[in-house]
Amino acid sequence: MHFDTVLTSIEFGWRKPHPSIYAAALDRLGIDASRAVFVGDTYDTDFAGPEAAGIPAYLIDPAHAYVIPADRRLDSLADLPARLLP
Repeated sequence: MHFDTVLTSIEFGWRKPHPSIYAAALDRLGIDASRAVFVGDTYDTDFAGPEAAGIPAYLIDPAHAYVIPADRRLDSLADLPARLLP
């Protein structure tokens, strides 16, 4: 298994970017927002939503379609480990 937990909007009852789904995911993991990262490819639900919930977000945006900090843009998921390591 590659995930500690999976939370779907169908099971939870709210879809991203509703703030409660991010809070529920953190609660399920037993961690604070500052210890999590969120990665996705849709600006509103996968970047703006988690950021508003206090979760640092990374957006897979190889076309540079969105105005986000350069260090939070990924060309692919393969770029993530280098961003997270000191």
